[in-house]
Amino acid sequence: MEANYNLSLLNKIGYIEIDNFLDESKYNSFKNAVDKIIQSNPDKHIVRTDSSINSKILEGFINDEIVTTFVKDLFEYDKVNYDINDTFKVLRILNGKETGSGNDNYHFDGYYLTLFFPIYVPKTEGNNGSFNIFPNIRPIIDIKLFDFFIKFIFQNKLTKKFYKSSFFKKRFKPIIIEPKEKSVIVFRGFKSLHGSGRMDSFKKRVSLLYHFKKMK
Repeated sequence: MEANYNLSLLNKIGYIEIDNFLDESKYNSFKNAVDKIIQSNPDKHIVRTDSSINSKILEGFINDEIVTTFVKDLFEYDKVNYDINDTFKVLRILNGKETGSGNDNYHFDGYYLTLFFPIYVPKTEGNNGSFNIFPNIRPIIDIKLFDFFIKFIFQNKLTKKFYKSSFFKKRFKPIIIEPKEKSVIVFRGFKSLHGSGRMDSFKKRVSLLYHFKKMK
């Protein structure tokens, strides 16, 4: 697994992308675990969180030394206290005819830091579900009413329609990242507005996300 990274990129461009973070053995074990889930739920969108992921391989990687060291370095760089056990895991499987829906939705995470592992990425022509991000645009202010206001403004039903409009796509330009299998993309999920770009129907895209430090 690749362990070289430039932490200053979190400030310079708003994210860190590390190719080949997963070695071939680990990546194949991830794919095998995902394939078993897909086989029991073919052609469906599946979202599983924490223990409902029901896979020691997918859940347990959060305790791998390379991950814990990486996360420690990230929080130390930001001078933010954290508990390695304060986490939330999400496995998101898009598969089948409905994969063309639910794209271009943006949100802020409820956790400070997010590690995004692309497990399956479509490689065919057309729309393959890019990762889009407006990094570090949300300030951290310890006022619950402010957080509620931000969430209401950016994540209400009207705004979600606006994100899909041609006007938004022409006037507002997120950073567009084409995820790569075996890689990891790291960003401050609480501070960064982000989401998936458009993906055509009947394509398969699988992501594993580890979130760290729940923001109260």
